[in-house]
Amino acid sequence: MKTTKFGSKIIEAAEEILQLEYRAGDRNYYGEKLEQVVQEFDLLQSVKSKVFKGRGKAQPDYCAITISVILDRAMRKYNGSDNTLRNVSAKYFIDESSRRELRIDNRPQPGCIFATQRSGGTGWHVSIVWNVEGNSIKTIEGNTYSSSSFHVKKDGCKIKLGATEYGILSRMRPKDKVDWFIHIEELFGKDTANYQESEAFLADSVTQCSNLDYDENAVGGEPDENENPVVEVIKGAEMLGIPAKYVYIGGGVAGFFLVCYLIRKLKE
Repeated sequence: MKTTKFGSKIIEAAEEILQLEYRAGDRNYYGEKLEQVVQEFDLLQSVKSKVFKGRGKAQPDYCAITISVILDRAMRKYNGSDNTLRNVSAKYFIDESSRRELRIDNRPQPGCIFATQRSGGTGWHVSIVWNVEGNSIKTIEGNTYSSSSFHVKKDGCKIKLGATEYGILSRMRPKDKVDWFIHIEELFGKDTANYQESEAFLADSVTQCSNLDYDENAVGGEPDENENPVVEVIKGAEMLGIPAKYVYIGGGVAGFFLVCYLIRKLKE
């Protein structure tokens, strides 16, 4: 496959971040893998205010943070420079790329950024285009979920996400459902280079794994405060000073008594 020389470094960096194997929906929502990404973002922050919320605490919306860290790594790989195109806001990448006169259109290329409105129009979501296959794009995204999403382990095996899980993972999307493609891969010119998707992440040739089919039209999105009731309960508990682990313990106990009640009613 081909992209620009800088685009190949973006792909390489995105695969590194995917290899963190971050998934959430349980207490890993507070886990060290996401904390690692957010702290890496903070390393290049020019302001005193840091984004990292602290060990074991819920971290902020991280789709734009994930993109920023990928670009940080890609620029260091490409020419050793610091990345100045970075922010916690997805909308920033649209506005700043336009200001810098980067090409923005509806024609995806590997290594570019895609920007699309969240489900319900509550803001924007961004990610890296990993590859283009006909009318579909394959992506590497932070803070996303779908029944077509998968988490890729270091041994190359794909694991489908649970109904309430999301994370840093790969997806397949119809390209005509995406609003904009931002050609960050052309930041340093349009000279092309070949790149090879890592089989370790795609698992296409790993026979011991059960490979999952993509469903690009699967229901999914980018979670916000209205889309994940589990997270909302945890956030409320945090505000009351209740650790997340007790929320899960309480939920398990409540579930146990509910099952007992139903069994009793069935016997009546």
